[in-house]
Amino acid sequence: MDDWGIDADGYIAAVRAGALDPCGQTADELQAVLDEYDRELRDRIIAMTPEEVEAGAQPPLLPRAPEPPAQERLRLDAEFAKRMRVVETRSARIEGERRALMAAHMQRVLDMPGDPGPRLKELASFAAVEVGLTTGGVQQQMTLAWMIVAELPAAHVAAAEGRITTAHLRVIESETRAARLDPGVDAEQRARVVDTLVAVAEGTSTSELRKRAKRIVNQVLTEPLQERHDTARQQRRVELFDAGDGMSDVVARVPTIEGTAMLDRLTQAARSKAEDDPRTFD
Repeated sequence: MDDWGIDADGYIAAVRAGALDPCGQTADELQAVLDEYDRELRDRIIAMTPEEVEAGAQPPLLPRAPEPPAQERLRLDAEFAKRMRVVETRSARIEGERRALMAAHMQRVLDMPGDPGPRLKELASFAAVEVGLTTGGVQQQMTLAWMIVAELPAAHVAAAEGRITTAHLRVIESETRAARLDPGVDAEQRARVVDTLVAVAEGTSTSELRKRAKRIVNQVLTEPLQERHDTARQQRRVELFDAGDGMSDVVARVPTIEGTAMLDRLTQAARSKAEDDPRTFD
């Protein structure tokens, strides 16, 4: 690699210290590539004649056997996965920078004397013109960004560093909302919950995180589950959303046990439809 003007050992040391390789390789993977390069270069030099060495000729390339199709597919699959990891990490870092930017200027508005509402709307309108969004949309994004940075700093940092995805961050934000609104849960308890969820998120999927988050958060809430359920049950409703082409989505918020029964009844009916029924299972 030194032939390419790269200090390979220094580069690997930087990656081992935490720098991000553009191709998503770890320090050990880079070291393996360097070792393989050194072995190949040595073999190429050994294959040269004394006359070629004396003349300063470049070591010839060694013949390579064609790569079997199955091995090529596995190699390309691995390359795809690595590149996806790099892109996701970069995206998370950019999103973290964006979130921190919006939160900082939201805080700037909140620190000004007087009602922050009109000033926030004015600031959001300036940004909306620049990026082609609505003022209301920018306001919502700024409010959410400020809330995450201020109330979930550990999760914000983990997402900004690419240790968890933005999807993980959204789960942590939604699942900890009850704990953040519960006056009986102090700041230290909330911080411990967030730290625990970040650790879980670093090694699991969003669906598993959501499942475990419900148990973890429920342990610190001071209001009993039955009381929270009774309150939430009072907010049950049915809504209609236009889906285009003369179609609509009917969305019902109901108690989980009733919703599960409704879906089971529909599923059983769909499975028992007549063979000549042209409708799909859905």
